[in-house]
Amino acid sequence: MVSTTPVYFLDLGDSVADHSTMFVGVHKGCAEVTKPVNIAFPPLTAPRPMASFLYPPFNKRTHAVSLSRHHMDFGNSGCTASGATVSATPTNLHRAKRIYQLHRHGDNTDISAGAGIYDVDGLCPPFCAPNSNLFASTFGVEFTEDSHALVRPISPYEISRCFGLHDDLIYVVAHPANFLLLDGGIPVRISTTFLDAIMNRLDSI
Repeated sequence: MVSTTPVYFLDLGDSVADHSTMFVGVHKGCAEVTKPVNIAFPPLTAPRPMASFLYPPFNKRTHAVSLSRHHMDFGNSGCTASGATVSATPTNLHRAKRIYQLHRHGDNTDISAGAGIYDVDGLCPPFCAPNSNLFASTFGVEFTEDSHALVRPISPYEISRCFGLHDDLIYVVAHPANFLLLDGGIPVRISTTFLDAIMNRLDSI
């Protein structure tokens, strides 16, 4: 017996702005009367903004790929900017907030994937499809150094932190060989809720 449950990660306080449909199956032979696993959801919890997961030592000019589009010298940066696409700014109260798109010379400006600059007061967006744009399957954030507004790529370490993992797991998953395992990953609060329900069912058998 299989039950399906659509979930929006933010509803349980996870900070990754994504959703999924969870499938939970119970073998008919495990009990005389087979019932679906009931998922007891906790009260809605406001997620932490992406800013709380960023690592300040990464806010250095040496990590920057461009000036912010609002910088007076942006025209000489070698990049161009375009407005955020409508589909990248949903109306949910808690959401990832794309503020604009950054393009290198030669990039296809019609492809928004891998070009997004996100507001750190919003949430972490999901991975996007592989592409040749500046940030590939991730995105960029703005920061300020010596009164200069700059743009840098989000780091694997920071994205891993947004999933709510234990520090030991963060260091492992943030390694380049493992990082894309997070693509399609389920953040900690949602995972814990479903695993607790499954364990309770197993304890009752």
